[in-house]
Amino acid sequence: MIPPDIISQKTDTLIKKIQKNPKKSFYWYDLNAIQQWALLINTRHNKIFQARFAMKANSNPTIVKTLYKSDIRIDACSEYEAHHAMKFWVSPLHIQVSSQQSPSDRTSLYSKWISCVATSLNQLQDFCTSV
Repeated sequence: MIPPDIISQKTDTLIKKIQKNPKKSFYWYDLNAIQQWALLINTRHNKIFQARFAMKANSNPTIVKTLYKSDIRIDACSEYEAHHAMKFWVSPLHIQVSSQQSPSDRTSLYSKWISCVATSLNQLQDFCTSV
């Protein structure tokens, strides 16, 4: 549950309108709330861990850029997502690829210094022969 101080007045008004007419489906995000959550995460935890946003959760360019500007790193589950994040000006140094399969363009990704999580010995071997 989002703490009440993070929900803006506009958000509260919009939620009430949605509750009155819930038949139409759509996606809506409060960038102010997203920025405040990112600030809260970094303020409380930046000395303990590096927060990462899973692009598979939402690859909306505005949301990815907003989180990245707030020092949230990007976790991509595929090479496609890694390239997608780079299109949004996310530095390859701040992208981590976590995938069951080795990226087909791994040499290109590794040369950009993208972090990769090896989930098998096979992937580790692929990495060692690609760099």
